[in-house]
Amino acid sequence: MHSVPSGLNLMARLCLISTAKDFSLDTTREYAHLTHPKSFSACLNQVCHSTYKAFLKGDSAMKDIVSGTTMVGWFLCKGVNCLNLLFLDRFKWK
Repeated sequence: MHSVPSGLNLMARLCLISTAKDFSLDTTREYAHLTHPKSFSACLNQVCHSTYKAFLKGDSAMKDIVSGTTMVGWFLCKGVNCLNLLFLDRFKWK
């Protein structure tokens, strides 16, 4: 749980750094995942955008999990109550 706030803090810092004076990366190397390797600012913006999409995807997945499991506690409680009633009726003291 502590990695999300620190990840968002790092992403915010990268966005601030990307607003500074732009410079070109080493163009003699081939960068596999960067779409605009000639601009350091564009690279940082690409990283921030990819991080944002990952956090958004994780958040929507967590919402799906929560909405899919909200009734589990209610069903579990009802099942335990049914079992209690079944056994109480079967083993009544006379």
